Amino acid sequence: MALCVALTFDLDEEDDELFFFSTYARNYDAVLLQLIVRDPDHPDPRPVARMGIKRKISDKEGEWISAESPEVDWKAGEHHHLAGTWGEAGVKLYIDGKLIAHNPTKPARPTRTNRVFTLNNDTAVDIPSNPTHCILRNLQIFNYPLNDAEVEKIYREHRQNLLE
Repeated sequence: MALCVALTFDLDEEDDELFFFSTYARNYDAVLLQLIVRDPDHPDPRPVARMGIKRKISDKEGEWISAESPEVDWKAGEHHHLAGTWGEAGVKLYIDGKLIAHNPTKPARPTRTNRVFTLNNDTAVDIPSNPTHCILRNLQIFNYPLNDAEVEKIYREHRQNLLE
């Protein structure tokens, strides 16, 4: 999957998770593309981008496989391109066309796919419970894992369209 995002606020003003793409068959299968602004469970809380896959272990629990970026310091109005892939190579996260993080854990895929996905919120409801208030554009969902060259090409095309 790939998308463009522009924050409407400086990232250092936020103190929660920002969900750009979410599909979650609770309690165990999920695909998330998000910013984690202050993860209280992390020993060094910081804003990072995350591509996360959750796969079924049992009827009551699942295992998270995530790829996280180094700290990001995004400002209001900046445009960034995020892409995430998962599959036999594990989970990969790209920012602005470059591979930023790779978790080689296999297999990295949900055991089933939820039929509903959500943009700019953490759950599919009529009234958003956790909206990100960001601008998303150019969402693309693929039925195969992208390689590095494909992600870079998509980023260049989106960047060129933004400049025109």
